[in-house]
Amino acid sequence: MANEQETTHVVVDQTKQQKRKKRRNWLPLEANPEVLTKYARALGAPSSSSFADVYGLEEELLAMVPGKALALLLLFPITKTYEDKRVEQQKELTKLKDEREKDDEERDSSSFPYFTRQTIGNACGTVGLLHSFAPIAGKVGSSAFAAGSFFERFYSATASMGFDERAEYLESPVDDADDDDDDDDEGGEQKKKESEKKGEGEQGDETAKKRRSEEEKKTRAALAASIDAAHAAAAVAGDTRPPGADEDVDLHFVAFVETGGRLWELDGRKIFPVDHGATSPETLLRDAAAAIKKEFVDSATAEGSINFNLLALVEGAPPEDGE
Repeated sequence: MANEQETTHVVVDQTKQQKRKKRRNWLPLEANPEVLTKYARALGAPSSSSFADVYGLEEELLAMVPGKALALLLLFPITKTYEDKRVEQQKELTKLKDEREKDDEERDSSSFPYFTRQTIGNACGTVGLLHSFAPIAGKVGSSAFAAGSFFERFYSATASMGFDERAEYLESPVDDADDDDDDDDEGGEQKKKESEKKGEGEQGDETAKKRRSEEEKKTRAALAASIDAAHAAAAVAGDTRPPGADEDVDLHFVAFVETGGRLWELDGRKIFPVDHGATSPETLLRDAAAAIKKEFVDSATAEGSINFNLLALVEGAPPEDGE
């Protein structure tokens, strides 16, 4: 399978989009195991994990994967058949999402995967990484990642957030529209007068609230800077020249993980995870390969599209060159 680039297709909440001054758009990533391993480690991934090529979906080729698969990352062509199916599938996923949101206690269930939407152009590779490493955070906590790293801080900050909130956190680390600290207008002057009328206890609460807000903004700004720099470096580190940030590339990354004994397809373009049935940590690779063949490969190859690339996130560092 040849290395390919990820798609520019994204899903954006239209109401929030209107509030943004400028959409963020990244360069596409190459489906290259060395590049993605280096990128993931720059974000704080454990040195005991790495990406490896999966050379095919047949049993003998799956057996060549060098280690236990923790997640699968698929790059596939977006065909008309796939898009038609995705649009139809959204109806059922919307229903599932609505049912889940009725029960807030279910949101943090250990049987449900960490999931985020994708709202940054060309970010499906990075969103795929977030989905691939999330089960590690879910099982052992954010301490599994390098202290102070992007992964540690992002998973910790977004653990209790909803799908769209996580996407917004990644895309807009500092939301100027919500900045209430400017007192250069009549509204600011009015707030100042109201503050003067408050008792000392209330003023103390306001001061603490403002301090927490400022600390959060600094944290989010630091996260934005770290992910932007790491992604930019990874995008130009592949074997092929990356398409421009604004070019339309009809290829897309999705992740497959095991959570709660189920095989989940995690695609930031969709509004909810897709459940592909029972699996286990031991059979994840084989079960994901079967689902990928049925849901992606068979229909795409029937239309003449063969640009697939499958990577496995595995336990163990990659071998040195020449080994």
